[in-house]
Amino acid sequence: MIVIGHSVPAAFQAALASAEAPLSDCLQRALPMLRTGAEIDHALGAVARMYRVRELELVGSVLRVSVKYGGRSDVMLDRMAAMMRDLEQASRELVALSTETRLSSWVLGLLPILLGAMVIVTNPAYFDAMWSDAFGKRLVYVAIALQMLGAWLLYRLARLRT
Repeated sequence: MIVIGHSVPAAFQAALASAEAPLSDCLQRALPMLRTGAEIDHALGAVARMYRVRELELVGSVLRVSVKYGGRSDVMLDRMAAMMRDLEQASRELVALSTETRLSSWVLGLLPILLGAMVIVTNPAYFDAMWSDAFGKRLVYVAIALQMLGAWLLYRLARLRT
């Protein structure tokens, strides 16, 4: 609508009529504010705070700049939409990578334990010989300590702070 010459508020109201739920429900809350004379960025900012959606504040800022100073708001909105899509894709990739890291840490953490348990079960004489020796017993304790340290480090590596 902006491209064919409508004003920004008129284009916003026309686009609101064709918007699908849940966006239309969200933007319907901005419409009364616009009709009472509020500027578009303030109306969208209020709705953004209500729904906790930062992107609506960005859209409001772009439309405000377009109303106040002019310019190609359609190009700015297209670029902003591309940026939002890129951010969403990066967020999905981050989740996938952190999931992969957590799975790898589980495998790396459990592999030595399972391998040790398999050796003890399949060849108990091998472990008994190590356990009966004083140096072998120290090696088992060091291995347990290193396993716990490794598990803690893998946990720290795989944990994602939000």
